[in-house]
Amino acid sequence: MADTITQGYSFVKPDPGGSDETWGEKLNANWDSADSLLSGMAYVIENKVGNDRVLTDVPNNALFTDTVYTKPDSEEIAYINGLEALLSTLETKINLAEKLALAGI
Repeated sequence: MADTITQGYSFVKPDPGGSDETWGEKLNANWDSADSLLSGMAYVIENKVGNDRVLTDVPNNALFTDTVYTKPDSEEIAYINGLEALLSTLETKINLAEKLALAGI
């Protein structure tokens, strides 16, 4: 049986028993190719986001136009962490102050 080639990256798969004198060179070439591919992918991943970009969670219904973020016209109150609880506390304090004022205290 002859050596075969992988479809994705054309790695040589040495024929067992048929590549007695050349299997080491073929596997070393495969590893060199794999190393180059992985090094290239690491470079792409490391340089995917530059210092000129902001990494953040994107709210629902956000629109993007050519990678420019367009904020939706309205947001749910939960969009700002803690705002709903703060407003509820503030409303409670205002209600209490109004009751105290009405009671003449």
